[in-house]
Amino acid sequence: MADPKKTELAAKSDELLDAVERLKDTERRKRQEPISSDTFHRLANEVDAISHEVFSIARDQREVGEETQRTGENIDDVAAQRNGR
Repeated sequence: MADPKKTELAAKSDELLDAVERLKDTERRKRQEPISSDTFHRLANEVDAISHEVFSIARDQREVGEETQRTGENIDDVAAQRNGR
């Protein structure tokens, strides 16, 4: 059975990558809107909220990583085990 902390670390990593992808997508959409339009401001608020989420996930991941015992595994190894590969 996988170490729960390592599993949590892999899950946080997946969550971080997903949030960064949402941040990129939202920023790309914002760039296409007229500056200072209602949609521009709505998307700017979304970018701001997602960026806070990214930092929060990164902080959580760092904390879990500090609590996790060092081994030769990396996050991809743990994720593959978690996904049954």
